[in-house]
Amino acid sequence: MKALVVLLLACGVARADALDEAQSRFKELEYEAALKAARVAAGEKGATHEQQVKAHALAGEALAVLDRKDEAVAEFEAVFALAPDFELPAETSPRILLVFRPARARWQVEQEQKLAMTLGAGFALLKVDLRLPTQGKGGSALPVGVELRDPEGLVDAIVLSYRREGQHAYSTLTAAVRGASAQRREVELEIPGAVTASREDYLMELHVDVRHRSGVSLRRFGDAEHPLSVRVRGGQPWTPKRVVAQWWLWTGIAAVAAVAIAVPIVVTRPVGPQHLELGGAP
Repeated sequence: MKALVVLLLACGVARADALDEAQSRFKELEYEAALKAARVAAGEKGATHEQQVKAHALAGEALAVLDRKDEAVAEFEAVFALAPDFELPAETSPRILLVFRPARARWQVEQEQKLAMTLGAGFALLKVDLRLPTQGKGGSALPVGVELRDPEGLVDAIVLSYRREGQHAYSTLTAAVRGASAQRREVELEIPGAVTASREDYLMELHVDVRHRSGVSLRRFGDAEHPLSVRVRGGQPWTPKRVVAQWWLWTGIAAVAAVAIAVPIVVTRPVGPQHLELGGAP
């Protein structure tokens, strides 16, 4: 038993070492060596899901740099099959992105076509309408509405991706629908006011995916390369006035004012006969 545990641990270390080696070689611009190490890491039995995704992605990147486009596309497709939402970092070399992005778009279209054929009539009955505000206000929530007519309960989740114009990475909001059948259903996602706040006007870029439980899009509105946009006017979140603090402030001012008025009256009051009578017999 102990020998088996040691063997399993050794295999895990070997996979980790291969992946580390691939990443190190890639950073050192040794792309052939990085490719070999990445393929070793991806092909190891018992490799975790995350390790496989990273290994195939790294192999694809190395192949793209080596101008072996068809092989790079095959590696990226292996990544998409494991993680449909996978994205390369925004700072990735344009040389790699020129292979990755078309591969991703083509893979998505193929998967959507396959899913449409599999779902048949249910897919045809699915209707999705997107409602975007004509304009937003900084500091206020920006609502994005989706109306579903989904008799067969095909929709599992709605994913809203958003960023300010000029930013590289998207943030996401997800509303779980989980296959609930409905003739008509409304789902609203809100980009928080803390996120929309700005001193100046800007464009909020976004795209919306309506997804099947397989992770494949049933309907898409815009995409990462061609997002929709909403003009957002400059503004900050509204904060309520601190009534208690103001009450103490004005009360303190009033008290000081009262003392300032009362003290001179007492001090400057003349002493006369009436005042002596109050003190007793003359």
